[in-house]
Amino acid sequence: MNRKKGILLLAIVLATSFIMTGCMWSSNPLSFRNWSFNPFRFLTSRTHIINETETFSIDGINDLVVDVLVKELRIVETNDSQATVDLQGSMNANFSPELIVEKSGKNITIRSHKKTLSSTNVYKNELIMTVSIPAGYDQNLSASTVSGVINMNGFNLNNLELSNVSGAINFDKSAANDTKISTVSGALTANNIKSDRFEITTVSGKISLGDISSDAITAKSVSGAIDVFGEINSITAKSTSGKVTASIDHLNGNIDITTISGAVELDIPENSDYRLNFSTVTGGFEPGSGLVIEQIKNNDVTAVKGNGTNSVKVSTTSGKLTIR
Repeated sequence: MNRKKGILLLAIVLATSFIMTGCMWSSNPLSFRNWSFNPFRFLTSRTHIINETETFSIDGINDLVVDVLVKELRIVETNDSQATVDLQGSMNANFSPELIVEKSGKNITIRSHKKTLSSTNVYKNELIMTVSIPAGYDQNLSASTVSGVINMNGFNLNNLELSNVSGAINFDKSAANDTKISTVSGALTANNIKSDRFEITTVSGKISLGDISSDAITAKSVSGAIDVFGEINSITAKSTSGKVTASIDHLNGNIDITTISGAVELDIPENSDYRLNFSTVTGGFEPGSGLVIEQIKNNDVTAVKGNGTNSVKVSTTSGKLTIR
């Protein structure tokens, strides 16, 4: 009887481990990069408490990289001459978090864990990292985390790159020549941003860009909505089922939007010059005032406003196009 109970207990442990593994994989695939199966791994985890601060110089630094596993990553400007990174909180995991600042040539990398970890399993993460960077830093900044939130404010950079897996990314009052933002399921929110080139990618997270100044914006989403507002010369947006909304202060370039079932709403200034090519299968069309219809063939529409200087292309399968 005891043997049967032991076999039953082992089966329950194995089944539970498989279920936990599937859930963690679906929510945090990057933590399985070097994963090896161990149904009793959770027994080796414990709660770690950390409160560490490190100060360093960024003089002559071209690349600042932040690669961490935290609940929240805060990146802020400081009037101090030196940079400071602060890591506080607790984590229940099978490894010990630690504050690591490494300098290699003109690069500095900040991590919350050893790079050589064979595997990472995090069961509860309450770590908060604050990176305070001198306001005069104007080179390259890259920051990433998993299942956490990235909050950033300020900076005038050469290149900015932020990435997340299932957490949100929020940043405002920032400027960069090139900006790249990516997430899987977290929302992306940006306000008061200036960037020559702006590239944003998500799977199911919503993209919200307000008060944006950019020569070219590229936004891609599968099911998340895309909202873009500002002074933008050209917009390229692709979505499967998410709605695309764009409001432009001055149309000085081209617009190219593609969706499957997502609706498209464009708010274009009254005095704009553009030629519209709208291609759809079953999607509806609501034109704005002053738009002259040149041709309607099947459900495809060609129209012009003003001199037709710029190009506006919209392609949907069932999504409706509305121009205001």
